[in-house]
Amino acid sequence: QVVEATYGIEFESSDRLDLSLTDNIEALTEPFEVFNGVEVPLGRYRFQNLNASYNLGTQHKVSGSVSYEYGGFFGGTKHTVGFSRGRTEPIANLFIEPGVSINWVDVPQGRFIAKVLNSRAIYTFTPRTFVGALVQYVSEDHALSVNARFRWEYRPGSDLFVVYSDGRSTLGRGFPRLEARSLTVKLTRFFRL
Repeated sequence: QVVEATYGIEFESSDRLDLSLTDNIEALTEPFEVFNGVEVPLGRYRFQNLNASYNLGTQHKVSGSVSYEYGGFFGGTKHTVGFSRGRTEPIANLFIEPGVSINWVDVPQGRFIAKVLNSRAIYTFTPRTFVGALVQYVSEDHALSVNARFRWEYRPGSDLFVVYSDGRSTLGRGFPRLEARSLTVKLTRFFRL
């Protein structure tokens, strides 16, 4: 059960400030691990969270949403600072979309900091051809992943996709160890009957 109250202000600059307060009740029927070795036991939990976010309009050199959240978390507390939906165009046709979320969690079973860092880059050669890549690091899993994609619409409705994915572990020393890699090629053709 979730009850939420929100309030927002949009400025003439198209920037926006949003505040929300949520009251959440959650019943766990089995324990689950929230972070390495930190397990939340089954039971009924009630927590309230306050979230404030400031959304920068697209007229800024860098747009996106800066946020802060504070509240309860399964019998403890959680602070979260984040930047999402970021977007900048350093040169024509190159878009970079950074994002970050850092969570400080303190529950009776332990304390931890969980971080997710990501960045997407997209370069558009023509309206029908682009290449893009997403790089993401998740501290909980010690995982670094890369997903790169090339798309060419060689005729209306018909596409060629080439997708490369790479998953690595950052647990060891030196360059992250390769755990998974794939290359996918997909060709579609639109037929009009």
